Amino acid sequence: MKYAGFWRRLIAISIDEFLVGLAGYALASAVVVVALYVSPVTQAKYDSVYNYSVIFANILVGLLYFVLMEGKAGETVGKKLMKLKLVRIDQPNRDGIGIDRAAFRLIAASFLQLFAGVNYVVMLLSPERRTLQDALFKTAVVFDPAGKFPAFDPEKLPAAPRRRTLFVVALIISFLSAVGQIIYVAGLI
Repeated sequence: MKYAGFWRRLIAISIDEFLVGLAGYALASAVVVVALYVSPVTQAKYDSVYNYSVIFANILVGLLYFVLMEGKAGETVGKKLMKLKLVRIDQPNRDGIGIDRAAFRLIAASFLQLFAGVNYVVMLLSPERRTLQDALFKTAVVFDPAGKFPAFDPEKLPAAPRRRTLFVVALIISFLSAVGQIIYVAGLI
């Protein structure tokens, strides 16, 4: 067992976001169908209802998915497929990190995404590959090739090697994301 690397975590979160998106769109579509059945609306109002339904449904599904899965088991579907597990450093033998800690960790992660991927730059600089929300809530994502996850002992885990290429890629992605957000906010797109 060792600390999870950048690419494994990226693939795991991509799988999770895909699943959350599918479930969110399904829920939003059901809400819109019910809304149209109850009250026929114009095309403009339909577009508005659909857009807000998609946003609300994705937030709701994402919140429930990540908080419940990580809080109870320490794994999401993406983490399970990539043989990763979220563990508490201060209570290593606990299954899951707890609902409250998972909720606050998710809120912190969502807030940190607003800062153009600074979270991933921090992860690449950390020898344990921990993000800011991991540090704040005393958690770590670990990888076990066998997928068995014996008792977690942070003292026995080797530190992940530093990779200059990943750091440069993360900086470029962060910079491009920041530029994109500035252009969007400025109304140039």
